[in-house]
Amino acid sequence: QATRERTSSGHVPPRTEAVPDYVNRQFLTLHYLALKQARAYLAPRGSVLSMLGARVPLATIKDMARHAGLRPEIFVYTWKTQAVPDAMLQEHAQRQREGYGPFYFYPKAPLAQAFAGLKLEDSHAHAAEIEARLLPHRLDATAAWEAHQRGEIIGHTVAVLRAHLD
Repeated sequence: QATRERTSSGHVPPRTEAVPDYVNRQFLTLHYLALKQARAYLAPRGSVLSMLGARVPLATIKDMARHAGLRPEIFVYTWKTQAVPDAMLQEHAQRQREGYGPFYFYPKAPLAQAFAGLKLEDSHAHAAEIEARLLPHRLDATAAWEAHQRGEIIGHTVAVLRAHLD
């Protein structure tokens, strides 16, 4: 139980609001609810930014925003090594076995190579291409946990979603 309390998946109590099942299974519930609520506060040309550990495909992230009634675009796309990998990877692997996810991670080297030389401000224009290039290196949560236990450094992509009214 102590591990779950330290992870993002351990901080979301059951919600009373209607949330699409795929959003819940991908641990995107709070992002989805924030996007739904943000609609009431957006100025006509305003937008909301959401930073997500993109352990799910970009298409899923964009679908979530569309389902919330907003028009999505990837504003920034980057990567990071997994923080607290012992807890986070084990937790994601366990939750995946429970039917959540799947969640995707990558060895550090392919991530570094895929993003090498890319300016952060240009990353949005290359997000789909990078995601496709990383596909052969993608590890689900169980495989990522196993790779971590063998001593590999594991990371994941990070997306900043810009969502706005149509």
